[in-house]
Order: sequence, then structure tokens, then C-alpha cells
Amino acid sequence: MERHSVDVQGITMQWEQAGEGPPVVLVHGIPTSPRLWRHVVPLVSEARCLAWEMVGYGGSIGQGRDRDISVARQAEYLRAWLDAMGIERAVLAAREIGPTYVQIYTPCPTNIKFPPADTICVAKEAQRGAYSYQEFMSEEAQTYLDSLEKSAPDA
Repeated sequence: MERHSVDVQGITMQWEQAGEGPPVVLVHGIPTSPRLWRHVVPLVSEARCLAWEMVGYGGSIGQGRDRDISVARQAEYLRAWLDAMGIERAVLAAREIGPTYVQIYTPCPTNIKFPPADTICVAKEAQRGAYSYQEFMSEEAQTYLDSLEKSAPDA
């Protein structure tokens, strides 16, 4: 991946990029950096992967000094960066606390109050047609989750 930077609202925002095609924006968590995605990017073919660096993390630590780097503000930084990049439509993928930024950025409902098992189904139905997503899980991860369910005590 190649490192890039652009001035956005007086902040030097950085990202790592590889590939060509429709944009896939990768958002890391705390306290990591875009390097977190270095093993994922080669697996994403036919896409332009842009691993955005949150302000105040990784090589952007200096840009975070004396700035608000709260979750809500990071979402605003992400939106400003996407606007500066001219990206109007993209696949957003996030890890760790990164999904919080993606949820704040996207128009999905984040305040629906249902039992956890029902929340995803209710949110999908409420937002049908507004956005789309696809979940990916490796066989190794599925096997691990299955083993947890088998070993869980009956409630």
C-alpha cells in the first residue's frame, strides 16, 4: 500500500491506498493505524482500497494534538476526508471501534432499542433499500463461534 496525504480543513489527513476500481474505505480502531489492514487489502480484488488514518493515531499523532479526537469528531473527520477525496459512494469496512465511526457517518439507525438478538433484523427491515451490506466470515471464525455456542451453558 502507498501512503498518501491531503489537507482537509487545515488538518493533514493520511491514508494508505492500493488497487483500482470502486472505493473500499477501511477504518481502523483504537489505538491502531491503517497498517492493520495490510493483510486484508491484497485479498480485495478489483477495488481501490483506501485505509483512512484517524486523526491523532498512527502517523497522524501530531495532527491530533490540541484537537478533539472523540468518536463523534472522528466521524466528522471521516466525512470531511471522503468529501475532499470526492468519494460519494463507497463500501465502508471497519474494525474494533471503527464501526462506531461508520455508524455515525452512515444513515443507519443507531438508537433502535430492541433485544440484541432482534436488533439486526429490525434494523435491516427499517432501512431496507436505504443502504446495503454484506457480512464475511472465515471458516476459522465460524468454527470458533460454533464452538463457543456448543460450550455455552444453557440459560
